[in-house]
Amino acid sequence: MNRRLRDAAVDADEAEVHLLVDEAGEVLGAVTADGDSTPVVVVPADLTFAEFADSDAVTLLDLGARFVALAEAGQPIGLVPVETIGAYLAGGDYAARPTTMSGPHGGNADGSLHGDPQVGVARVRCAHPGCGHVNTLTFFDPDRPPPCANPALPPHPLAIG
Repeated sequence: MNRRLRDAAVDADEAEVHLLVDEAGEVLGAVTADGDSTPVVVVPADLTFAEFADSDAVTLLDLGARFVALAEAGQPIGLVPVETIGAYLAGGDYAARPTTMSGPHGGNADGSLHGDPQVGVARVRCAHPGCGHVNTLTFFDPDRPPPCANPALPPHPLAIG
């Protein structure tokens, strides 16, 4: 099933959330109706559920994101609640792609480029004392947070607040 994320999108008013954007229109996060701040994963609007699930961007949900924002021409056009993505993954229509290369000659028969295209980002404000730098992540491992990219401070791990 090639269901597109766009088909499950809701607008910010329906989700009772306000997107936080910078001057360039880049999504920085969201504030829910109850006043909670939450990171947001931003992906292209034409992505399918399976393409999202097979990409590194799915790891960004570990940041505590409650929504995936769909972007077209760099601007958010809708939100997909993380619960909707979870229901898709648990629903039985999704089969994870194989982790081994296919074909009779293994990797020699693989006709695609190595690695995944970058399909999503999350912008996370570092919660390290005195920092607040907005980092752009394409992958997240909660057991090994990346270093913060703030050039004005000594190196420190990205603190997720």
